[in-house]
Amino acid sequence: MLCVSAVNPFLSSKVPALNHIMSIRKRITIMLPYVHCPFRKTLNKGLSTRRHLLESTDFFALRDLIDLSKGPFAALPAIVETVRKKILEHITEQCLVCCDVGVPCNARQACDDTSSLIFPFQEDEVNKCRTCGLVYHKRCFSRLSNCHCGTQLKPNKSSAELQVSGKKSDSTSVLPLRFLSGLFGKTKKDTETTILMGSLPTNDL
Repeated sequence: MLCVSAVNPFLSSKVPALNHIMSIRKRITIMLPYVHCPFRKTLNKGLSTRRHLLESTDFFALRDLIDLSKGPFAALPAIVETVRKKILEHITEQCLVCCDVGVPCNARQACDDTSSLIFPFQEDEVNKCRTCGLVYHKRCFSRLSNCHCGTQLKPNKSSAELQVSGKKSDSTSVLPLRFLSGLFGKTKKDTETTILMGSLPTNDL
């Protein structure tokens, strides 16, 4: 068994196929704590000698790395993706015990589907508050301004509007200044070319 991060910390960033496998395995390790039934044993039995794929994100058997070297013909990406989908379906759709671990959307009364339970690992359907970790449906999250912990979820519209209006006022205030400076410049130029009355020739009557 090889720990690729110990061999070379930058290896995953240089090998896209390896990085892809590690990202899927990371999602699997996030989902596994929500499995509260014997399904975990079924997974281990199905993977047999490859059960290490469920235990860590950066430990690989030598045959895993050889398989990845086959490029588009590698079997490992399909294996881990199938495992991920099975775990996701088991928790969210098939098992009442595991599904009961989910939580309702924290939008509460503002939620369109208060009876559904959601999980933090449902990245396509769920948004999470970065401060407290509360989870929301994406559609509910988009309608809220603040989380229950007080964290602002959206930029303050009033402050944004003030900034825009401030920019507009600045731009409009510059115009009169330019106009006045141009006007004074013209006035100065006119005063320089003015002929005084005393300098005009007079004819004696």
